[in-house]
Amino acid sequence: MDPFHTLRRRRRVRDVLKTAFGITLTVIVCGLLITVGLARAGVIDLPVGDGGSDSAGPSDEASGPSSPFDGTPAAEFGTFAELKFPKAKATKRFGKNTVADALDTVRDMIEAGRVDWPSKPQKPAAFAKRFAPSQRDDIAEILGGSERLAYVSAILDGRSLVAEPRVTGSISVKEKLTANTVRVLEIRTNLVWAYGFDGPLLAPGDNLLVLNTQQVWQFGREGEVRPEDEGLWPADTGYFAQNIECGHFDDGFLSAYRADPAQYGEGTPSGDDPDAAFDPELDLSKVGDDCH
Repeated sequence: MDPFHTLRRRRRVRDVLKTAFGITLTVIVCGLLITVGLARAGVIDLPVGDGGSDSAGPSDEASGPSSPFDGTPAAEFGTFAELKFPKAKATKRFGKNTVADALDTVRDMIEAGRVDWPSKPQKPAAFAKRFAPSQRDDIAEILGGSERLAYVSAILDGRSLVAEPRVTGSISVKEKLTANTVRVLEIRTNLVWAYGFDGPLLAPGDNLLVLNTQQVWQFGREGEVRPEDEGLWPADTGYFAQNIECGHFDDGFLSAYRADPAQYGEGTPSGDDPDAAFDPELDLSKVGDDCH
C-alpha cells in the first residue's frame, strides 16, 4: 500500500435497541480513518495540521511541536471540566430539577466514558448502570464488542496518552414529542475530542487522534413510561475518528497513527479540509470510505 496515500473508511453499523417509547432507537457509527497525506517533498501534511520542517527526520524531533495539540485547532480546546453545559431550565412538561438531573446524568456518563475510561476502564455492566434499566444489557453488550467507541474511548493496549483529552462542542436541551406521542426530554451533545498519544512529534498533528461524536440522549417523562424505562436512553449516536490506525479502530480501540519519519517525502494532498474533523457540526453522512 502506498504509505503516502490518505486512507479513509466509512463504517455504518446499525444496532437497534428495544424501546418503550414506541420508536426505533438506532446507534449509527461512522468512521473516517485518515492516516497520512503528503503535500510536497519533505513536508508532512497530516489531516489535523499544517506541514512540518523541510527535512523531517529522526534528528529533527527536538525542533518539532512540544505537544500533540500544538499547531492544530485542538490547541484552543479546553478540558472536559471547562466545557460549558447549559443551565437547567424548565420546559413545558419537565421541571427545572428534572432537567438538571438529566444534564448531570449525561455529563457523568460522558466523563466516565471519554475522560476516565482511557486510564480507568470499567466493567461494561458497571458503566451501563447509568442508563435506563431496560437498556443496560444492550449497552453492556455493545461495550464488550467492537462498537464500544460509540460510548467509551478505549485505548489500545501498549499505547498511552500524554495529557488529559481536550474537547470542544455544543450541548442543547429541548422537549420533544416522539412519533408515538411520547413526551421526552432530549439532550444533544456534539463534541470533538482530541487525544494526544505517546510518540515522536515531528510536525503538527503527530500522534493526535481526533474523535468527533454527535449523539442524542432522551429521557421519558416519569409516569408516562414503564418504571424500567425511566432514565437515560441512547436515541442516536454517530462518530468518526481522524489520524487513527484502521485495524484497531475496527476492533473498537483508539490508537493514533504512527507515522514513520523515514517515509516522509513527496506525495499528493488529500484534497480535504484538514480542519474539518474539528467541526462539531460536521455532516457525518458525507464522511467517505477508502481506507482499504
